[in-house]
Amino acid sequence: MPLEGKLVILREERPEDMKFLVVLRNDLETQAWSKTLPPDYTEAMLMKRFESREFSFDRNDGRFIITSKQTGESAGTFGYYNLRPRWSVIIGIMLVKQFWGTGFAHDAQEVMLKFLFLELGLRVVRLYTHGGNPRAVKLAEKAG
Repeated sequence: MPLEGKLVILREERPEDMKFLVVLRNDLETQAWSKTLPPDYTEAMLMKRFESREFSFDRNDGRFIITSKQTGESAGTFGYYNLRPRWSVIIGIMLVKQFWGTGFAHDAQEVMLKFLFLELGLRVVRLYTHGGNPRAVKLAEKAG
C-alpha cells in the first residue's frame, strides 16, 4: 500500500530497488552520519537483507522508497524499526542529494508520521541523529 503526500509517494522496497539502494548507501554525502563508515554495501548484501524479512502480521519494521509524484524517480528511503505496537517506533530517512532542499524529506516525514500515529496508533516516534547533521535536526524540529 503506497502512502501519498503532496510531492512524494512512499512505497515498500522491492527487489528491483537494490541497485538504487547500493548507490544511495555508498554515497559518502548521504552516509556522512551513518554508523557504518566507510560504506561498502553490495547489491547482494542488500538483497539478503531484503529477503530475510519474513512475512508476518507482527513485523516490527517497514522500509519504503521515496518516489517523486511528478516523475516517478526514486528520491530516497524512509524506514521505521523497533516497533512496539500501539506505543513507539524509531524512524530514519535518506535522500539523494539532488533532492535536498526540495521539500521531499519534509513531505515524506509528514506522510510517514500520519501513517504511524493514525494508522498504527503509535504514541511516540523517535528519530536519532548527530547534532552536527543540521538537515536532520531541522527536519526533526519541523515535526515537533
